[in-house]
Amino acid sequence: FRGDPDRLHSQNWEEAVACAKEQLGNVIEREEPRVLQLTDSETVLPASGWGALENELRKRNGLSVIPDFPPSSIGRKEQIWLDLLEGSFPCPKDYREAPVSFTEEEELLNRLTDQKENWYAQYLLGAGRWAQGKKKEAEECFTRSAALYENPLNLYGLSFCKAERKDPAAVSLIVKALDMAKNDYHLLREAFQMLIDFGEYRLLIQKYEELPEERKAAGRMKLFLLYAYIKLERIEDCDRLLRQPFVIDDLREGENVFVPLWFEYCKLKGEELEVPAWLDYLYRQKKED
Repeated sequence: FRGDPDRLHSQNWEEAVACAKEQLGNVIEREEPRVLQLTDSETVLPASGWGALENELRKRNGLSVIPDFPPSSIGRKEQIWLDLLEGSFPCPKDYREAPVSFTEEEELLNRLTDQKENWYAQYLLGAGRWAQGKKKEAEECFTRSAALYENPLNLYGLSFCKAERKDPAAVSLIVKALDMAKNDYHLLREAFQMLIDFGEYRLLIQKYEELPEERKAAGRMKLFLLYAYIKLERIEDCDRLLRQPFVIDDLREGENVFVPLWFEYCKLKGEELEVPAWLDYLYRQKKED
C-alpha cells in the first residue's frame, strides 16, 4: 500500500476502508461480523478455569463473555480469585495449605491491597507486583507477609528480591526458608543456586549434609555439591563424589554448567581427564551445543 498510514490505520472504519479501496481499485466491500454457529456439538474436554474467571471479570465490567468457559471448570487455583471478587479471601493458617495460584490481573491485585492483615494476600500481591516489574512494591509486600506469618513462601520471595540487587541479606533469608522446608525440591534448587551466586560454598556443603537422604541422592544436588568442592579446591572430595554415578534428570534446555565445571576439575588435577562414561551425555551434548 502507498496510502496514507494515518488513514489506513484509522480508528474510523469507513475512513480506513475508503483509503484501502482507493489503493485496490474499489474491490473491497465491507462485511458485517458473522458469528459461527455450531450444531450437534459436545464438550470433549472442559476449558481452563482461568477462562471462566476471566468471564466473571468481563461480566462485572459490562463486557461480553467468551463461550465455552463454564463456571464448572473453575478449580481450587481459580476459586480463591473468585472468592476475592465476591468479597472473601481466606487466610491459610499453614502455608502448606495455600493454593499455588498467581495472577498479574490488575483488578484482582488491587483488591488484595486491602488485605493488610492477610499474609497470603500480601504474598500473592508481592508475586503479582514482581511479575509486573514493580520490584520495590513486591519486596514491601513480601516483607509485610513475613511480618504476619514467616514461612518459606514469603521468605523465598523476599530473598529473591534482595538477591536481584545483590544484597547479601538474601543468603540468610533463603537459608531460613530452606531450614523450614528441606524436602521442597524447587526451593532446594533455588536456594543452592543462590548460595553459589553469592559464593557461599562452605555454607552450601553444610546445608547439603543436613538434607534428608532422598534429597542428597538427587543428581542436581550432587552437581551443586561438586561445584562447591571444585571452587574450594577440595580435590579428594571431588574424586569421591565422581566415583559414584548420578543422573541429573531435570536438566534444563540450553543449560551449560557441566562442561566448564569439568574443565575446572581437570585444571585442579593438573591433567586432561577422560569424562566418565556415565557423565558423557552431559559433556557431549553441551560441548556440541
